[in-house]
Amino acid sequence: MNTLQRMVAIATLSAPIITGQITPANAKDRNFFNRTEPSAANDPRRNLPKEDNKAKWFYQRWYECCNRTVCLGDHIEFAKKRCNLDKKEYHSLFVVDESEKNPSYAGKIARVHIPSNPKGKPLIILITGNGEDISERDTGLSYIFHKIKQDNNATVLWLRTGFVMDEVDNIISWNGNYAYEHEVVYQHTKNIIEDYIKECEPSEIRMAGFSWGGGTIQKFSHDEDLLCSKPVTVTVMIDGIELGGRYLGRPVRERPEFQNSPNHAHMHYYQKPQSFDRGGLGAPVSDLATIYGSPPLKYIQGTTCYGLIKTWSSVIDKRPGDIVERIYGTNHNKIDIDVKDKVYKNLTTGLTTK
Repeated sequence: MNTLQRMVAIATLSAPIITGQITPANAKDRNFFNRTEPSAANDPRRNLPKEDNKAKWFYQRWYECCNRTVCLGDHIEFAKKRCNLDKKEYHSLFVVDESEKNPSYAGKIARVHIPSNPKGKPLIILITGNGEDISERDTGLSYIFHKIKQDNNATVLWLRTGFVMDEVDNIISWNGNYAYEHEVVYQHTKNIIEDYIKECEPSEIRMAGFSWGGGTIQKFSHDEDLLCSKPVTVTVMIDGIELGGRYLGRPVRERPEFQNSPNHAHMHYYQKPQSFDRGGLGAPVSDLATIYGSPPLKYIQGTTCYGLIKTWSSVIDKRPGDIVERIYGTNHNKIDIDVKDKVYKNLTTGLTTK
């Protein structure tokens, strides 16, 4: 056993281990999903009902389904297996269909509108930023979702991402807040997308993501099996941020590439403080602490000193048909509102309103 292996073994043995069945009776004792406590449940970003926070059906269902060790890796694997549920029950747990009457958004991570005769029509995927939910709120993606729903010419799937506080909590306290940890949510979104591709048989896929939603599109582009070989024709990033709190709000700096769609159109909207135009010199603290996007970049190799030293320089990665636009007079919290009409047009160009 080498030194690195010894260190890993010591760290593993030293870490707190929580094992055994998860049931409603012992979940409270183990602080499992402690967001059910009133102090956590009242956070509006969790999109939980105000009543009966101690015994919500969503978490009760998790308790009934889960018979595993309480760690993040187990929950990711559990999500991959669709919580050991059939499709109908799995979707009832996580998806709101727009055809439902009086739907509940508690614990849901997706909303879907399916037009009449969806086969051969596009699938449009909208992905929120960190902490945003899919309830009725004044956000750019909410506006776009309802516009496309009204047009009724494409299947539209609105997905949430994770909640950074669940990720941070897992790192520092081992409390087991996994339901909105970004990797767990990502696995569920993959399942849901695959289900609707198989059910609706779309002709193409178009996607838009805000903040962490842009980072999710970036991750989709590295996941070759996800889109079932369907062509991606349009991607839109709105101030894209890499998925996961560990990246500390780092902007997405690459154009998403899909193996079977080398020439898709990409639209990239971003903002950043104007003080950064001079390298950040003299920038106020508020600018240094803000979240901002970046244009997509590619790196070109060159040489100096008579070809003896290799150098790299970055240029904006803009292909024919792409749009790369910096939005002025906005910030990360409202850029999705400011570009909503542009993004709607990007996603629906060529579609006939019905």
